[in-house]
Amino acid sequence: MNFARKQDAILIIFVQFRPKPDILKIYLGHELMQLHDKLEAVIDEATFLDFVRALTADRLENSQEWENGTIEDFLEAASSWADDSEFCSRHGLSNASPWKKFAVFLYCGKIYE
Repeated sequence: MNFARKQDAILIIFVQFRPKPDILKIYLGHELMQLHDKLEAVIDEATFLDFVRALTADRLENSQEWENGTIEDFLEAASSWADDSEFCSRHGLSNASPWKKFAVFLYCGKIYE
């Protein structure tokens, strides 16, 4: 596996989505949980969306730390990871919820080379 950093996070599929400044303060100013912790916490729709918001804020604040700077590269990296990992089954997540699997997919779009 080619991961840049295991503690990094993922995404920006929402090209026109921009979080409100108060959301950025929650995630960037005084983060209650690290992005990786939010990824680990994904179990359902609500926690998935919480992770996506944190990932979006991370992209806005730390874009230079992302391995894949364009949506095309991001999606290519995520799909390459899915192929290489047999979509989570090589990482002990074969029984994980679809929400968790998709969150990991997005996370890997950020960090997978």
